[in-house]
Amino acid sequence: MIVAFQSLEATLKSELTLLMNNQLETPGGQLTYAMVAELPFRVTVRLAAALPGVFTLQKIVPVKPESEVCLNQLFAETADLLEKGLKMAGEVEERRNQVVHSHWFLGSGYVAPEGTMTRMKTKTKKGAVATTFDHETLADLNSIAESAEEAQRLIGMALRDYRQIAQAQW
Repeated sequence: MIVAFQSLEATLKSELTLLMNNQLETPGGQLTYAMVAELPFRVTVRLAAALPGVFTLQKIVPVKPESEVCLNQLFAETADLLEKGLKMAGEVEERRNQVVHSHWFLGSGYVAPEGTMTRMKTKTKKGAVATTFDHETLADLNSIAESAEEAQRLIGMALRDYRQIAQAQW
């Protein structure tokens, strides 16, 4: 699950970097790579979510009148792919954070029912301590990995489409 999430994050960051500046050997390219590498995941997701507002007919003006219909359709399809992938990525990140920032107890009996692992989370707030126990199965964790892989596929497709749109002569 962690590897699948890291792969999702790598795809998101590398495809955004390629879209912004694919010239690593230049100072601008190096700064773009460095900047995107330093962004937290949520900020990277917000940056990617801004792309449908950047890729519009007002900003990418087609040279050929017949390209307008094709571009509009491509903008809509790509924005839809990206939106679905980013929504899924946000859900995966939330679950990943739950998994990573919890204490785990393996084995059944006192703490966990048979076939489960127990995730314990303790929160302290002014004047109170709250501890929760959630039971997870291996299938639960595998489903997070599967969602991360699907989010990666959707986001990767959308960002590659945006790159092709930016590079094409319309």
